[in-house]
Amino acid sequence: MPSSKLQRFLRDRSIALALIVVVICVIALTQGAIAYTMILGSLRSCLLIDIDLLAAADYAARIVLLQSAISVITLTGMAGSAINILAR
Repeated sequence: MPSSKLQRFLRDRSIALALIVVVICVIALTQGAIAYTMILGSLRSCLLIDIDLLAAADYAARIVLLQSAISVITLTGMAGSAINILAR
């Protein structure tokens, strides 16, 4: 049975999609490290305002956004698998 265009598309780009996920995670970790040094680390003395509530909201927003990105990527992969199964 010849493979469909969608199956070839997913096979050809699976490594690229995995690299995108890795890059997103690296960026999130880097941003988290920068935010940590600004809010809780050695650069906190440079800030003139009390930002404890802002720090908590920042971490919560980062977790929600990262989880959303992972969910979208996972659901997209599952939808692609379902399409492949149905296409048989």
